[in-house]
Amino acid sequence: MEMQEIFVILHKWGIHTLGQLAALDKEQLGTRLGPEAVRMWERANGQSNRLLKLVGPPESFHFCEQAAVRTRFQDSAVDHRCRSSLPHAPYASGEF
Repeated sequence: MEMQEIFVILHKWGIHTLGQLAALDKEQLGTRLGPEAVRMWERANGQSNRLLKLVGPPESFHFCEQAAVRTRFQDSAVDHRCRSSLPHAPYASGEF
């Protein structure tokens, strides 16, 4: 069973938080929802040994002060000013 299907079922059961998931019986959860649900339970209980993927820092970084102070309620004028000052730099609009 896929994770999204498990979320739907857990929601129907009234399970909405990690704490509620962690409080369930691991074996019964596995019997009813399968091994993916057990992995979710293990993560919720801090028992997962999932390895992290280490990545190095970027070779260069540009700080756009105007964009750093932007809030999600402001218009896109800040985005435009940053992009126009850095026409050669990659820029992900709307990901602050």
